[in-house]
Amino acid sequence: MTQLPDSAVSRSGPAFMIIVAASWLLFVTAVYLPDVGRGFVKDDFGWVETGRAALQTPADPLVRPRAGFYRPIVDFSFAIDYLAHDVRPRGYGVTNLALYVACVAALWLLCRAANLSAPAASLAGLLWAVNPHGINMALVWISGRTSLCLTLFALLSAIAMLKQRDVWMAVFLAAALGSKEEAIVLPVILLAWHRLLLERAGNPWRVAAHLATPLVAYLVLRFHTGAFTPASAPSYYQFSFAPLSVLRNLFEYADRGATLFGIALLLTAAAYRLKPAIDDRHRRLIEACAVWFVGGYVLTVFLPIRSSLYAVFPSIGAAIGCGAIVETMVMRVGAQRAHLVRLGAVMAAVLLSLVPIYRARNGRYVEPARFSERALRTIEPYAAALTAGDVIVLHDVDDSTSSFVGAFGTFASDAVRLRSGRNVFVWIDPPPRDWRLAGLRRPGANQSHVAFGVDKGRVFRVPR
Repeated sequence: MTQLPDSAVSRSGPAFMIIVAASWLLFVTAVYLPDVGRGFVKDDFGWVETGRAALQTPADPLVRPRAGFYRPIVDFSFAIDYLAHDVRPRGYGVTNLALYVACVAALWLLCRAANLSAPAASLAGLLWAVNPHGINMALVWISGRTSLCLTLFALLSAIAMLKQRDVWMAVFLAAALGSKEEAIVLPVILLAWHRLLLERAGNPWRVAAHLATPLVAYLVLRFHTGAFTPASAPSYYQFSFAPLSVLRNLFEYADRGATLFGIALLLTAAAYRLKPAIDDRHRRLIEACAVWFVGGYVLTVFLPIRSSLYAVFPSIGAAIGCGAIVETMVMRVGAQRAHLVRLGAVMAAVLLSLVPIYRARNGRYVEPARFSERALRTIEPYAAALTAGDVIVLHDVDDSTSSFVGAFGTFASDAVRLRSGRNVFVWIDPPPRDWRLAGLRRPGANQSHVAFGVDKGRVFRVPR
């Protein structure tokens, strides 16, 4: 890879990096630290149950899919959490936070491996870390760690590729594949990066072989476990090529994955009174970033179900590309220290002024988690007195933040079993929409049961 000369941004960047780091730490302290691990919600209970089972039979995550998904790395992460934290959600949330910080550090290292200056790498890391789409969901919803694991191992694999450490590249690729299905496009992305950034270094056929080995192993293992395929997955996980659906996905995912970075470029252009531009030395890196961004969405854009989590992995490409363009702009204005300090101050001021909005956006994930904890504290003593096979009925209400369906989904029995240790059946009335798909059955009219209701977030026992 051609080394870039010592640029203006690298000669005048220490103050800028301090501002970026300080604003990010303040942001994380204000926005995410108070809200991680407030409680388990829906799929979280299934993951915790899987983690507990993995401690007893460690081979299970490799040979048996969880709920149709083959994500053994995530299974093992929940096993470690269960060993350390039992069913206390705060510790699981801290693990998500640690994965998030590791992703930011790995992104910075990847930028440096791609020969961006330290300040440009810091800016790329900051912008990815504060993207309002996907990051909050990945952090505050414990199950969102699937996207964090995928992103972390994808970044580490890319770093190893640029440093021509093929074995480590393959190891990290295997971990990414074991984290989330979108990683199946990562070998193609990495081959494109090798072609664009390491054209004269290394043997591309050797790299391809190292990438193919974990991919083939993953596909063979996945096939033998009976995990979901495009044909056997539920309808909302089967590919849809309906033009309107695909166009909507293209628009929404472009917004979720790139809008913030476009705003950052506009702020930079206003600060320097320059139009964004790409020079020849950054052109190949920008092309590589475009491949990462598009490749990261190549599967999810055809799914009828939409999730902001799908933006976490692809937005890495937008973040690095934004850092490269900003570096080009700074090089054009020269090495005046005031320029970078002004840019850093503007971005920090804008970011910190938006903290209340970010906090409010967390509410959609935090409030169900809080309600889940309150509900389980009320139900647990009664559940502990029941015998196996007894039924708990939860009479629900239509409330977006404080409802049994919103807190437990189809995992109500798992939730009560984890907290009380009793193998009882929990039925929510009315049931969640996908209760049949989850294999749930209505309790018999004559079965002994204890009933609970909810009113404005308060859970209470319903007398017979």
